[in-house]
Amino acid sequence: MKNWLPRSGTWVLADDEDGAKVLSGNNGVIVRRLARGDVQPPRPLLHFAISLAARLHQANAVEVHFGLLLESSDNGPRLALRLEKETAWLAARSADRGTSEPRTTPIPLSTAASADQPRVLRLFREATHWFVFVDDQLVGTLPLSGSPELAEFRLFAEGDPAWFSDVEVEELSNAG
Repeated sequence: MKNWLPRSGTWVLADDEDGAKVLSGNNGVIVRRLARGDVQPPRPLLHFAISLAARLHQANAVEVHFGLLLESSDNGPRLALRLEKETAWLAARSADRGTSEPRTTPIPLSTAASADQPRVLRLFREATHWFVFVDDQLVGTLPLSGSPELAEFRLFAEGDPAWFSDVEVEELSNAG
């Protein structure tokens, strides 16, 4: 679980039914920092893409938390991509398990999937906006807050275990 910091719930490396390694989260939140480690001191990424596969497996829903505002605590307001079996939407969330207010209308996902089929989640932080996709289907765009943000994203598994894999973070050029 290199590069991951559990905040709540149970997080372990597990094997899926094909023997592939997955990050299994049960009713909790885990953090991954967004910084370039090849420079000293490490430099936060400003423009980047996050890509990962998420499987509900036995969970009710999964969320990717992003755009976390830098406040006196590390559990402040943020944006979230919420994924349920047949729908996805963007929301503003007050904390890891805080209240959630929809920012986009829930969209039906283009293909029905069982809880054990992975969905590909992609988030892009560009110069002025966030762009968020599920299986190459646009879920929504939201403007950057204009306030300082924590250089990290978080995964949230609601209820029973959800599986995450193929997590990639790519720094984007500041062309925007």
